[in-house]
Amino acid sequence: MTQLNEQERNELIRLLQNDEQIPAQWRGKLFPGSAQSVEIGKEYRLEYAGKMKREQVLAETPAAPWQLVRRFAEERPHGDGWRNLLVWGDNLLALRELLADQQGANRYGTKGKIKLIYIDPPFATKSDFMKDKEKAYRDKVIGAQFIEFLRRRLILLREILADDGSIYVHLDTKKGHYIKSALDEVFGEENFRNEIIWKRQSAHNDSGKCGAIHDSLFFYSKGDSWIWNDVRMPVSDEYVKQFFDQVDSKSGRRYARGDLTAAGITRGGDSGKPWRSIDVSSKGRHWAMPEEIISRLNINPNLSIQEKLDALDLAGAIHWPAKGVPRLKRYADEVSGVSLQDVWTDIKLIHNQSDERLSYPTQKPEQLLERVIKASSNEGDIVLDCFVGSGTTPATAEKLGRRWVSMDCGKLGICTVQKRMFSLTSTIGTRKKDERPTHERVADWDNHLKKNPGLLLITEKAKKGECEVTLDLLADLAALIAKHNLLKKGFPGSSLFQVGNGMTMVHPTLEV
Repeated sequence: MTQLNEQERNELIRLLQNDEQIPAQWRGKLFPGSAQSVEIGKEYRLEYAGKMKREQVLAETPAAPWQLVRRFAEERPHGDGWRNLLVWGDNLLALRELLADQQGANRYGTKGKIKLIYIDPPFATKSDFMKDKEKAYRDKVIGAQFIEFLRRRLILLREILADDGSIYVHLDTKKGHYIKSALDEVFGEENFRNEIIWKRQSAHNDSGKCGAIHDSLFFYSKGDSWIWNDVRMPVSDEYVKQFFDQVDSKSGRRYARGDLTAAGITRGGDSGKPWRSIDVSSKGRHWAMPEEIISRLNINPNLSIQEKLDALDLAGAIHWPAKGVPRLKRYADEVSGVSLQDVWTDIKLIHNQSDERLSYPTQKPEQLLERVIKASSNEGDIVLDCFVGSGTTPATAEKLGRRWVSMDCGKLGICTVQKRMFSLTSTIGTRKKDERPTHERVADWDNHLKKNPGLLLITEKAKKGECEVTLDLLADLAALIAKHNLLKKGFPGSSLFQVGNGMTMVHPTLEV
């Protein structure tokens, strides 16, 4: 106190009387022994009021045991006993329990198997988000509280993630730069892979500033080895016009010109010999044809290079310039796409007419999660989302043959996920039934469902906002299930279970 001047002392008294927060910059004056220096080897760090040390987060966050509420398709677990997990409650406590389980008995079988985490947390908007006049969730945590709220969860998520796993954190421009710093601290700046820009909507006017039309996905790996698959982005019309600048005079197909030669002169082989009086060895090159072209056009691989070139020309796949060496025609309609870049403009926001629309606020399109899941996980891997909301992550993971763990504190979110998984189809980006003939379907969805049962869990202490678990809350959930027509008349497999004293909640059997 002696280091505060009179004005500061008076202000401190006022703050204490009004039960207001004491400015962080006074900490060193009031409690000199608690002042911390910057860590050795760190040039900078993220500092704010209320920040806990990593060790404190791990040691002091209580693990809330999960109380089993309902098993779905209990008689049909995976071959190894795995069941997908849907957890209702405070995700901080739920994550701590999952970590404790991994460090102990591993009853849920997630240790070393969670290869991908995708989270779409609140954006610190100070708003209530509604669905059909029901409150879906509150986004009231702002400022330093928001950063610490998310950072503590990131610390637990890193521990839960497999060593070769990755995490994607979906944010907008309001707090993304702060959370990027927190991610650098938790996962290591050296493990930052990309900031992916998702153009979520077309141009619009924002008064006095540029139109805000994108979100960011911050992509980190846990270490220096991570899953990465070659996922392709579709080529746009603009891309085709720019890079496939030739038009076939007969078919009208657009194509780009590729090379039929490679560097170096070969001795004693066919590739160094002239073809149709064209001698490329004089330019220090030799004839070369891509293997995938030979395979796709069914050209006999045992032919000489000159005979292969003849076959290629017969197929109309050679571009003959007025001068110079003939080139390979690479048609735009034969290109599978381009390698993933860090700007995604081809995935549109869900609108009123979207087939997958659930009327849930902040619902993300399945195509967005499809790209993330395909790039950073393999079939059979576990995908975790602890802010599951409308359920896009588990729905897409299910369609792609991944296992999943999902969490949410909102009763409407949990209800929405159950309803969504209950009526899931096999096609990405739609809730409509796949009407194609069986042989054309991506997968036999009925058989897929039989192999992918689910499990609903709830934390004993759901201490998030209004979400304390009470009999009234469970009664509200039962009412929501009825309101949203989860229990359809005559639906097979409906079941009853007892909740509390004399209350019966009705759930449909959910096969996910």
